[in-house]
Amino acid sequence: MAGISVSNSAKTKLTKLDIVSSSSNKLSGTIDVSELINLEELTISKTGVTKFTGNENLISLELSANNFSTFPTISSSPNLEILKINNNNLLTGSVPSLSANNALVRLDLSYSSFTTLPKFDVLPALEFADFRNNNFSGQIPALTANTALKEFYSNGNNGLLGPIPSLSGLTILTNFNISENGLTGSIHDFRKTPLLQTYHVSRNSLTGNLPTLSANPNLITADFSENSLSGPLPHLSSNPVLKTFKSYGNNNISGRFPAFPTLNTNLQEFDARNNDLSGSLPPLSSTPNLKRYIAAAGGSGSITGPLPAFSAAPDLTNFEFTGHQLQGNVPSLSANTQLQHFNVNSNALSGEFPHVKSLVNILNLRFNNNGTKLGSPGISGNVPTISACTTIYVFDIANNILTGYAGGTIPDSLENIQAQENNLNAAAVNAILAALVANNSTSPSPRGITRRCNLGGSNAAPTGQGLTDKATLDGRGWIVTTS
Repeated sequence: MAGISVSNSAKTKLTKLDIVSSSSNKLSGTIDVSELINLEELTISKTGVTKFTGNENLISLELSANNFSTFPTISSSPNLEILKINNNNLLTGSVPSLSANNALVRLDLSYSSFTTLPKFDVLPALEFADFRNNNFSGQIPALTANTALKEFYSNGNNGLLGPIPSLSGLTILTNFNISENGLTGSIHDFRKTPLLQTYHVSRNSLTGNLPTLSANPNLITADFSENSLSGPLPHLSSNPVLKTFKSYGNNNISGRFPAFPTLNTNLQEFDARNNDLSGSLPPLSSTPNLKRYIAAAGGSGSITGPLPAFSAAPDLTNFEFTGHQLQGNVPSLSANTQLQHFNVNSNALSGEFPHVKSLVNILNLRFNNNGTKLGSPGISGNVPTISACTTIYVFDIANNILTGYAGGTIPDSLENIQAQENNLNAAAVNAILAALVANNSTSPSPRGITRRCNLGGSNAAPTGQGLTDKATLDGRGWIVTTS
């Protein structure tokens, strides 16, 4: 492709220039704008350009998705406030010193292949820094000189090691994400960052206690998951705008289940699975817009008491509290039409099985192993009709005291039904097998999974037509157990 010619008049008058390629016949080679003496804003994107030289008056420079293999020459542009050199996969090595560009306010070097971060103490005006998804290694340089910093992202680098940099003095910081690295050490106190809205440190190797969040009333998202943290969960009563709290996969978090504010209409996701929590669940009326509520036990779970009334949170999509000591009846699910995953296995629940005909979006429904703890007999009554659950792929009700089958069709989406170790009579076993034959004519499932059915154990063995149905399912590729 031929080069771009610029008239003498344009060299002195041009203040803004955008060069964006959308064809395979891309501009390539070198771009030198040193003669465009009044150029302030320049965008060169999606080209084959490999080298660049700036000018003295540039304020904004975007060089996204090009073919740079060496860092562009910007030392001649001391007035730069905005620099974007993202999505340049050929850019490797260290980010050079930016001391000649100490007016930078926004710096975006994301989605490239850099290996060493620059020092930030030469950028006192920096408000926004994005270094995500590179190949950075070593430690994150100190940020204490960057008192204007509002947003910092260095997630997805994997090779960053050492401690989390101190946030002392960063009093206007709002967003901080250093997840998916190899960082070690403890989490700094949050009390000096009162404007913080998002804090992501997941998938590192951090140790020590979770921080208190009481001095962060503006916090919207906090993610501490997949580290080696310990201590209690923080109280969330001082975080009224919190939408997402994650601290799963830590294994060492213990203590009482957290208290929520009297009314937190913002909380949508709470995930503290694989920990060792105790206490009882607060009523869902305090978090009416909760969607994902997960605290499956990592070991011997110690959450006790009854399940909350689910009608108070009609937008629930996930409720997963497995391996605890929850007792009592399962409340009605008729108001929870958005549920996709409902898992209360390995507790001590009892009473009759709830109706599930309103769960039209359910994918995974598990009530198994509720007859194995604290002397609980398990869940009783009939295996419910799941005809309306047209997307379900796992239905596990094993190890309870169910006796019959409420009838109805079984959706073709079903991949796995586990109902062993109940008190199902032969008629119920036969009816379930017949329903599977009637509505499941192909194998594997729509997701390509081998289908399974287990109606064995303490259930009555099938008789009559059920034996033919079992043979039919076996012939279609199912794995069927009835004894």
